[in-house]
Amino acid sequence: MAGFREMCDALHGATLEHHSAHLSARTFAMTFRRDDRASTHSTAAGDSAPRVEMRLEDVRWVRWSAGGGDAGAPWRISAAGIERLAEGDVWRIYLNAGGPEIEGACGRIVRDGEEVDGVGRAYRSAPATGPAEPYPG
Repeated sequence: MAGFREMCDALHGATLEHHSAHLSARTFAMTFRRDDRASTHSTAAGDSAPRVEMRLEDVRWVRWSAGGGDAGAPWRISAAGIERLAEGDVWRIYLNAGGPEIEGACGRIVRDGEEVDGVGRAYRSAPATGPAEPYPG
């Protein structure tokens, strides 16, 4: 199992690379690219930038806001929050990219194929280093 605090650390400063929703399955998947520090997470063949795969399952709700960001600009996560206040409670997630944001609640979070576990709150909001670069792939 993956810890929710480590998940929050991995998301903070990462760039959102891809997202998809599967409405009938109640899932929302996101792929983030980590290129500002060493990571042990998966990488695509021939690519040195580590990836973080996150899937929200049993989604109760998801809210997205453009927040005045530039259309088409990469989303570098400058604030990330994950919480579950009791075993069996829903997970709540918050991601902000300096204006654009995603919020949601779900029954399960899966990171790189492993279910995220734990109870409590994790929040990271120190400025992400450097500007996000468009992904060349």
